[in-house]
Amino acid sequence: DHWIAQNAALEEFEKEYAWMRTFFVEIAQFNLNTSNFGLRLRVFGGAALSMVDLITDIYMTVKFFNTEGQEGYGRINVWLIVLTMACQILISYLQNSKKPSVFIQDAFFTLIGFRPALDAYRVGSGS
Repeated sequence: DHWIAQNAALEEFEKEYAWMRTFFVEIAQFNLNTSNFGLRLRVFGGAALSMVDLITDIYMTVKFFNTEGQEGYGRINVWLIVLTMACQILISYLQNSKKPSVFIQDAFFTLIGFRPALDAYRVGSGS
């Protein structure tokens, strides 16, 4: 309604061709149902946040090790980072034990901290 009210030509077109509004609504609905832009935006946004989180964890770990009396917190952060990466690698192995090349790729991206980007790419591309 708002779109048609803003454009005088569309008002005239709608008066002359009554089927026009239904036609445009169907096209818009089809585009919304078949588009995966929102999915990609959420997936890549989540991957970016996850990678930034890892960077801030590493930064805080370094800060803890460089602050006298805080080294214990640094060791805890290291263990937590290693534990989460180990869990990701273990799950990847369980899922891809029959596909060594996929497992090696997953393990590599996990160890360098880019696993969220790899997963986002796989979801966004449909692979």
